[in-house]
Amino acid sequence: MSGFILLHRDLIGNPQFRGKDDEYAAIWLITNAAWEPTTARVAGKLISLDRGQCCFATSFLAQAWECSKATAHARLRHFEKNGFIRTEVRTGITVITVCKYADYQPSTNAPRTHVRTSPERSPNDVRTKKNEVNEVNEVNEDTAAAARADVNAVLDQSRLVGKTVLSLMGIDLTKLDAAHWLSKLDRAATWLADGFDPDLDIYPAVNAVLDRERLSKNDPSWVPASLRYFDRAIADRRVERSNKLSCRDAVPVGSHRPHPKSASAAFDRLDAELAARRAPE
Repeated sequence: MSGFILLHRDLIGNPQFRGKDDEYAAIWLITNAAWEPTTARVAGKLISLDRGQCCFATSFLAQAWECSKATAHARLRHFEKNGFIRTEVRTGITVITVCKYADYQPSTNAPRTHVRTSPERSPNDVRTKKNEVNEVNEVNEDTAAAARADVNAVLDQSRLVGKTVLSLMGIDLTKLDAAHWLSKLDRAATWLADGFDPDLDIYPAVNAVLDRERLSKNDPSWVPASLRYFDRAIADRRVERSNKLSCRDAVPVGSHRPHPKSASAAFDRLDAELAARRAPE
């Protein structure tokens, strides 16, 4: 696949998706679906694909979406149930069709309403209109590209923070038993959206909670049932950090900061005395 795709606004914040991981998977499917009828070789078989179709093994989707095969399979079933995709089995190979692909990726060859230019209309007006349309198209493409970059950046940062937290907890993401946690990585996106700093708030709070609970429970491998368990500690960490900054900038009780004008006058007097001493007798 090469080139670019359009990013439809309906793909972001759509209630049919359960979080950032679903949104990423949906965008991934649109990105990898056929733009026009084509053929693809899958598992040694030549498959004909129509516009908006793709064909991938569940194991490949799991690797691309950074989740387990079970999670990838469940996500496909969820997409199919909500009408985002439909699947078709062809001799042991599953073909995925994005149902509204034409809406998400309108064809540049779609018929357009033809308006005949009246004799009174000058050729310059026609050229100006074409230039305006071209400029609008360029702006739309730039906006779509910027939106895709923003979405990818948010997804990448959320996954990085989520995986780092799981690593601090001792969760091995390479094992199948980590599938339970992979579905909860969108909690990291919530922390970031709330403005928590990973290095100053999230990671220190997670470490503090793990140390406290493992010591009190005498269980060095203890982990909470949900990443929400860290919400309060992360929020408290930011409040504590903000209070320290406020105390550092505060003026201690009983101390006195010289008024700028009085300080300036004192320096003027000192300069005058030094000048008088240096003057020849």
